[in-house]
Amino acid sequence: MIAKYEFKVTDPKTKNIQTYRLKIERDESCDIDPFECGNVFFHTLHKDYSGKYPTGYSKDAFAECSEVDDCVKILKKSGYSAAIVRAYIHSGISLTVVNANEYPFNDQWDSGTFGILFFKPGEFGRGRQQPKSIEAFVKSWEDIMAGNVYGFILERYDMETEWEETDSCWGFVGDDVEGILYHQPEDIKEALIQQHPKVFDTKKKAA
Repeated sequence: MIAKYEFKVTDPKTKNIQTYRLKIERDESCDIDPFECGNVFFHTLHKDYSGKYPTGYSKDAFAECSEVDDCVKILKKSGYSAAIVRAYIHSGISLTVVNANEYPFNDQWDSGTFGILFFKPGEFGRGRQQPKSIEAFVKSWEDIMAGNVYGFILERYDMETEWEETDSCWGFVGDDVEGILYHQPEDIKEALIQQHPKVFDTKKKAA
C-alpha cells in the first residue's frame, strides 16, 4: 500500500456521520501502452528497448543513419515532426526531451540518446504549447516504464463487517491526484479536500 486516508462524511438527509478510507496502491497489473493511440511513434536507439513504428515502418528504415540528425531528416522527409529523447538508466529510468546538442544528464556512463519520438505535425499542438505537451507525454511514458501507476480502493466502515469496499479504479499514471478525485462522488471529493488538504487540495498545491 502506498497511502491510506481516513475521513468522515455526513449524510445530508439523515445527518449520520459515516467513516470512509481511501487506499492508494500500486497497479501491479498495469498494461497501459502510451502509444496505443496510433498517432505517436518511437525509433529506439537502445538495444534493450523496442521501438513503436507505424505501418510500413520498422527499425530497418533507419539502417543508414549514422547520426541522430540523419534519422530526424528521414522522418521530416516523410512528413513527421520529431523530438530527441535522452535517458538516464540506473536502477530505474529517467526520460527527457532535448534539443539536438543538449545533454541533460551529467552521468556519461548511464545516460545517452534513447531514441526519437515522431508524430504528425499538430499531434501535440503547435507553438509554445507543443514542447510542454511532448514533455508531459514523455513524463507519463517514463512513469509507466518505472511502474508509477496506481489505483484506489474506497471503503466504508460498517460495525458488522468493518471495512466494506464501495468502489475502486486503477490505471492512474504518476501523481494523478486530480484523476483520483474526479472519480469520487461529490461528497467524498469535498471531504477528502477538507480533511486532507495537503494531498487533495490541488488548488493550494499549485499556488
